[in-house]
Parts: sequence; C-alpha cells; structure tokens
Amino acid sequence: MIRAIDFEGPDRIPINFYPDHLPRTEKIRKLTELYPKDIFSPTAETGGYRKENCGYRKGYSTDEWGCVWRNISKYNLRGQVVGHPLEDWAKLETYSFPDPQEYPNLDNYEENVKAGHGRGRYVSAGLGYRGFHRLVFLRGFANLMKDLVLKRRELKVLMDMLLDFNLEGIKRLLEFDVDGIEFGDDWGTNTGLMINPNLWQEYFEPFYKRMFDLVHKAGRHVLFHSDGYILDIIPDLIEIGANTLNIQEDLMGIDTLAERFGGKVCIIPSFESQHILYFGEVNAVKHYVVKQIYAFGSFDGGMMALVCPIPTEPIKNLITNTGAVLQTLKKKGRYPIGR
Repeated sequence: MIRAIDFEGPDRIPINFYPDHLPRTEKIRKLTELYPKDIFSPTAETGGYRKENCGYRKGYSTDEWGCVWRNISKYNLRGQVVGHPLEDWAKLETYSFPDPQEYPNLDNYEENVKAGHGRGRYVSAGLGYRGFHRLVFLRGFANLMKDLVLKRRELKVLMDMLLDFNLEGIKRLLEFDVDGIEFGDDWGTNTGLMINPNLWQEYFEPFYKRMFDLVHKAGRHVLFHSDGYILDIIPDLIEIGANTLNIQEDLMGIDTLAERFGGKVCIIPSFESQHILYFGEVNAVKHYVVKQIYAFGSFDGGMMALVCPIPTEPIKNLITNTGAVLQTLKKKGRYPIGR
C-alpha cells in the first residue's frame, strides 16, 4: 500500500475488497478468504461513530449531531437525513457539536491499530462525514446551495466551527500509529460538480487544505474519496495534498484520467461501473479491469483497487462479476505490469 501510494514499486496492486453491503453468502465468504483486504480501519472495528451508524438501521433514528435519518433499504446501505437541526439559521447560536473527546469512539483503538499492523495491513483512520456532507445533513441540500450562492455569513461561521472541530479530531487520530487519514465527500453528479468550481475553490479548497496540511505535517497520507464527475477539482485536490483519490473512473473516462493524472496521484478506481460490473459479461468485466491496470498502475505504483459492489438486481450476476474483478486484479496486477 505505502509503495503504491508513493510510487516506489510495490509487488502488486493492493486490493481493498469491501463486501459489507452484499448478502452474506458462502461465495462471498470464499471471496473474502481468497482476496483479503490490504487496508484496515480501526474506526470501523470500534464502531467509532456510535449514533452516526444509526443511518444503517431500519426506520428513523438520530445521530450525535441531531440529524434524523430514515432508512428503508433491504440491504446494508445508509439511509437519508430527513431532519436537519440547523435548517433554521436562528438555531446556530445555541447549537452544540458532539463532544470532541467522545467522537469518534476510540475505545481499544491502540489495540486495533496494532492488530491491523500485525496482520500486515495498511491502517487508515477516518473522521466520518465532516465536510460537505455534514453541512448538507445539518442544513439540508437546498438550503446549503442557497447559502453558497448568497455567501451567507452564517455558513462561514459554521464552516469555521466545523473545521476547528475536525482539526481536533485529526489530532486525536494522529496520536496513534496510523498510516493515513481518510476524507470523503461526494462532490459529483453523473455529469458534473454539484456547485460551481469557483465556489468550491473559495469555500472548500482552503477547508480541506488545513486538514490535509495537518496530516502531512505528521508524515501520514491523505486518502480522499468522492463519487461523481469531479474532473474540474481533481487538479486542486492534488495541489493541496491528496495522496490518493478514490473516484468513479468510468464517469470521467479512464483514458482522460490516465492522460491527465496518471503518475501524479495514486488513483483508486471504484470498480463499481453503473453498467459493466452489474450487467456486463465476465470477459467484458475482465477487459475493463485490465484496461485500468495499464492506465493507472503502470508507474511503479499509482493504483490501488477498491472493490465495493453496491447491491442491485440480479445479485447473482453482481457477485459473479465481483469475483471476476478480484481474480483479474490478482492475475494481472503484479509488477512489472504486463509481464
């Protein structure tokens, strides 16, 4: 993992197979045994966000921030926030963040970190939803869009509060022997950013940079995730210090991403194509994976693989194609690529 991120010639492309959303079948169990994760998250092991994980429960529940979740999924997927504690800006003056000493839950954290390293895993720590998503959860999507366009003073106040809170959380996580810190916000739709790139640069680029700088000062990696078409802000993310980018490569074009960013940042394709992985034939899936290996992994590193299939029907086809992805990564993802 470290050599892949730093372009220092790993033996193979690392794999993070994340089957948690899939039904627990015997075939999935066998896949997890054949293709164990190269990454370990002690936060997940501790159930680090006690109430925030309520988003996965059926029905209605409330997290540490006062956000009300509704979940109707039959699979292990997070629901939607339907109650926003700061929907009215008048509530900002009396609003309280979660206790920074209890959020996230770090019980047995050191032991979990040691256990991850003991298994030869790269250990990453995460803050949960602490950026754009958290603002959406607190304000509501439509309200936040208006706040950005109208440049509401209250939004700047809230973002400063959130940034200070995040920095304290990062400092707590950096006290442990973790290899990297994960950040994530889904910034894209299927066709473009949710906001104007200039607004992103004005509000969110400095927001992320402060956090990324703190991580780099401690000598750790910054791992950034975003779903959607985010081509416009990838150069900014690289410039402010993202070491890895977990993105939906098929939306932006594998060739385009490889030409512009191959060898400049470690790319983590999601292998969750909205068409190929779910509905494609096995040979097409294998060709799709090989293309990405050559596009992103041919730089003495520069590629990791996140295999995180989201359930859709037919499940049987999805599981078969997931196996094809993992098999191809193991067979074709060894260095030197193409040997």
